[in-house]
Amino acid sequence: DRLMTNFERCRCHLSNSATCPLCSREEETILHVLRDCNLSKDL
Repeated sequence: DRLMTNFERCRCHLSNSATCPLCSREEETILHVLRDCNLSKDL
């Protein structure tokens, strides 16, 4: 199983935006969610 990020959704034409919905600063990749996003660290 894998984490379906906005980056992956956009790549598969399932979303219009690859931006992180939490911080709206960067593309929501797996690395961003797990390491870089300050807001996801709080969850």
